[in-house]
Amino acid sequence: PSKPTSVSTSTSTSTSTSTARHSKSTSTHLTLSLVLPKHLSSNLIHVDIHPTYISIIIKSKVLRLKYPCEIEVHSEQSTAERSMTTGHLLIVMPIMKVEVDGNGNDNYHE
Repeated sequence: PSKPTSVSTSTSTSTSTSTARHSKSTSTHLTLSLVLPKHLSSNLIHVDIHPTYISIIIKSKVLRLKYPCEIEVHSEQSTAERSMTTGHLLIVMPIMKVEVDGNGNDNYHE
């Protein structure tokens, strides 16, 4: 079994401990992989994805992470998949790109 580790960086806030293994960003997607116990019921996991942060509740313990830098994601197009063999949770979130035009207005592009 994996040992719980605290997840806290200058760009994220954690209110509990978790077994977050890694997160990475490609040019179009932000990926978060959580190592969870294989026999933990999926009914005890709740994922809430927002444009600037993600909140994951596991057995009434909250893990809340703010996305790095100025990244915003499409919460309604994001996916969360759990492996039936390992129990790992993989969350893939499409990044919404932000561009600032000459007038200082933000233009969001997919």
